[in-house]
Amino acid sequence: MNLRLAALPGLIFGFGLLAPLGAAETTPGREAVQARYRAAQQEARTGNPEQALRELVWCFDEGMVSEPAFRGVRLSFLIRDFAQLARRHPPAAEFMQRRCAEAEVRMLGGEQEATQEFAAWCESLGEETRLMEAFGRIPAGDARRRLFGLRAFRVLLQARRYEEALEVFPFSSMLRLLEAAAARPATTPVAAEAERRFAVGNCLDYIEAVAGAKQPESARQLREKLKAIDDSPETRSELEKRLARAALPAS
Repeated sequence: MNLRLAALPGLIFGFGLLAPLGAAETTPGREAVQARYRAAQQEARTGNPEQALRELVWCFDEGMVSEPAFRGVRLSFLIRDFAQLARRHPPAAEFMQRRCAEAEVRMLGGEQEATQEFAAWCESLGEETRLMEAFGRIPAGDARRRLFGLRAFRVLLQARRYEEALEVFPFSSMLRLLEAAAARPATTPVAAEAERRFAVGNCLDYIEAVAGAKQPESARQLREKLKAIDDSPETRSELEKRLARAALPAS
């Protein structure tokens, strides 16, 4: 039942959007940031971890802030790079904890943009309890709740808190994500199969959420989309399990 938050190869994961890494126009500034980011990744894998941390921090605080094309990368792949470095370099873990705490304070103080950053740090740190505690401190209907996005949706779905799951990731966003995936041409048979599995898994998550929130028409529309993607016995069986879990008849 885990939502597949990791992007497929060659894609940037955003909030309700998957975009090709090369989709944005290439600029000298973008090329410079990309080159420095790749160098930081190489240092993190095989080089000096202190230098890797300095370069990743530069990417987070300066390089990717100045280049809008990296907005999705900054709060997904880059934060995961910090997490990977933290496995062998404790100062990286300390940096992550510090930035998570700072983002939480800003978010609870009313800064909407800090919400996505806080959720991203929590995800990489495995701080699901902290994420949900902070989510609970924000009133229902507050715009910051929506900005918790798919990271909170996954946790809320697992907890069967379906109405709140739809608050952070509504039906309209589900449709938009599925349609964007369907419109993207597959480059190879392997990529096509990965896209199919990705879409099936997401669609099952979405169906469970809307069914559990007692939105039968939304569930019907999503079931039709799932059938068009994959109508195999295995997928139908998994659908029945999801509907049973959401306490909605499978018929």
